[in-house]
Amino acid sequence: MKKIGVLLSVLCVITCSCSVVKQSKVLAKCSFAISGLYDFSIADINLDKVTDINQLNVMDAMKIMAAITNKTAIMTFKVGVNVKNPTNQQAIINKIQWIVDYEGEELLSGCYDEKIVVLPATTTIVKVPVSCDAANFLKGKSIKDVYELYQKLTNKNDTKIPIILKVKPTINNYTFPSYIKLNTNL
Repeated sequence: MKKIGVLLSVLCVITCSCSVVKQSKVLAKCSFAISGLYDFSIADINLDKVTDINQLNVMDAMKIMAAITNKTAIMTFKVGVNVKNPTNQQAIINKIQWIVDYEGEELLSGCYDEKIVVLPATTTIVKVPVSCDAANFLKGKSIKDVYELYQKLTNKNDTKIPIILKVKPTINNYTFPSYIKLNTNL
């Protein structure tokens, strides 16, 4: 009876390992690109429909500035990531840990723990929710500076922000040992 339990355990490890290797090969052929930022807000003020700083009403501007001053300026948005799978097998990622580096410093980090399935020969847009305290890097900034940062982040002007996106995927309970670096411009 003991031998059967050991044999089943060994078979389970081999099967799981083969599945991880197979999915790793599929993922290695996939490409990842940031498609944009969506649902952008700061201090609960949605900025998606604001195309000019003059459209921001006085109350909203005051709320944003008060949040920055009081160090409660929570910035939320979703990062759209296009995952293109050129293979004839589906790509599955169970979880992704991520870090965004800007100018050599870690700007944001988080974990997306929803299963991602990309069907063969398709592109799937994954919208990763991000929330951070923006008060530290907005300290001492004017409402115009805040709006300009928003425009840069959402590509509403021609300025591109070079970032490094680091991702560490998990497949079938196996987490990659190190981060994969993707240099990109927002």
